[in-house]
Amino acid sequence: MTDKELIYIKTIADEKNLTRAAEVLHIAQPSLTQLLHRIEERLGAALFVRDKKGMTLTPAGQLYYAMARDVLGSRQAFLDKLAQLKLEENQKLNISASWYNTLLILNKVIPVFREKFPTVKLTNVLRIL
Repeated sequence: MTDKELIYIKTIADEKNLTRAAEVLHIAQPSLTQLLHRIEERLGAALFVRDKKGMTLTPAGQLYYAMARDVLGSRQAFLDKLAQLKLEENQKLNISASWYNTLLILNKVIPVFREKFPTVKLTNVLRIL
């Protein structure tokens, strides 16, 4: 199961209609229908039943839907945490100052800055003579 397949099945279940799901996914409805049939064949189980109200999940479909929701939610949480980690890793501040300004200003400012922004790495604190 690919992320794409999980998203497609979840969207069909949410929309309860192949045409609307295809519109939401920005793909052709026949392509979505073919994908659904391939997934059902591979699983050996029908995921949806068509009725007057649209498409409803079979018990196998309910199981697939719950799994898709969990997997996609976990995937998104992972991507969010990874993005935050990358952001924190890329937060750097380079400072250059004369020894006089270092004594007068930076020695007082840097501890306050580090307390307020603990994830920002201060690098290359130079004391130029």
